[in-house]
Amino acid sequence: MLGTLLVSNVWFAICLWAAIYISDYCLTIWAARLYRAGARDHLAFKGSLEITPYFQEDVNALKPMSTRFVRALIFSMLAIALAWILAVRWANLPQAFAVLMGSLIFLEATAHIRHIRNITFFRSLMRSNDLTGRIEYPRWLSLRLSSVEVLGFAVLFLFAFLVSGSWFFIGGVASCLVTGLKHMDWSNKAIAEPEQSDTP
Repeated sequence: MLGTLLVSNVWFAICLWAAIYISDYCLTIWAARLYRAGARDHLAFKGSLEITPYFQEDVNALKPMSTRFVRALIFSMLAIALAWILAVRWANLPQAFAVLMGSLIFLEATAHIRHIRNITFFRSLMRSNDLTGRIEYPRWLSLRLSSVEVLGFAVLFLFAFLVSGSWFFIGGVASCLVTGLKHMDWSNKAIAEPEQSDTP
């Protein structure tokens, strides 16, 4: 099972995480380029297409290489290595490391599904000749929909844990639950804030 392999081989865990994290950023930029290239003629997101505030400036600028991203990647890789040493080598708590890796990988899995859906949707919008009109999503609605989607994955991962008993899935439950509630809180705050314009 993947969780067991990640616990037994820290280098595999680090490399897998790096590949997933890099893939996430690449898909984000791809979707943002499609949105800017014509999809926003039919579908507009107020504020930034990127939900995470830390990366919004770089995604809005369509930067293929982001200093923020590289810093976050290096920090997360070092954190994984340190967590493995502390949990597996010193404390003999491999379940704790499995929970950590599950929280990272399953949250990224939800992000990848969203990116693939957006890319497919944006390309379809750009290729269609029979679409008219333009839908505008206020920021609070984008965040609300994201919250519901991520919380839905938390329920899915909880079911997987109940069936398998793997602590790996508990990590996915925890990270998706925290992220979903955070996006709901941001949505509630965005309702009270002045509406932002569409991403240039």
